[in-house]
Amino acid sequence: MQIYIYQNNQQSGPFDENDVLERLRSGRLSPDDLGVREGDQNWSRLGDIFAGRMQFNEAPPPAGFVPPVQAAGQAYAAPAAAPKAGGGCRKALGWTILVIGLLTFLGGTAVAIATPYGYSTMNCDVADDKMAKIEELKKKYDEAKGTPAEPALEAELRRELESASMWNDSCAEQRSTKRMFQIGSIAVAVVGFFMMVIGFFIRRVRRV
Repeated sequence: MQIYIYQNNQQSGPFDENDVLERLRSGRLSPDDLGVREGDQNWSRLGDIFAGRMQFNEAPPPAGFVPPVQAAGQAYAAPAAAPKAGGGCRKALGWTILVIGLLTFLGGTAVAIATPYGYSTMNCDVADDKMAKIEELKKKYDEAKGTPAEPALEAELRRELESASMWNDSCAEQRSTKRMFQIGSIAVAVVGFFMMVIGFFIRRVRRV
């Protein structure tokens, strides 16, 4: 197994394990120097890597120590893949925003499409029936002018006009509410879309 060494602020290698052991025995490497096996991601003390083959009692390096990023410009890129602090949290946050945005977008779009079909139009239907009845009464009233039936038809026509006015106002309010509901649903879908875009870019954690 090949090993990369980090000593005196410099990265070198790869070296064969037996070569590293020989350097440790001769004093050219210290058990406190750091190493990483090819394919691994984390640096460790050489004393810990070879603990089963040699005994070292030196103190471990400071907690959380990671070799400087510039050491990654060597032939082996894996040791430099130590992720930036908070990278995992950033990716998780990005995925969370993306999923919430997707659900928001789909929900808003579905409501906006379904509103014209699921919203009640009863008031407008009644208003239309009233207007049709008024047209018929107007014809009858015109035909009955100068006859004994004129006063009764006139009174009925006035009642229907007052009733139709009320239903027309209710219909206009109903249509306005439906329109506002559709606009709100579309706005929710747009917000969800932008959340998806933001989440997509946030989750793309750049690796050093």
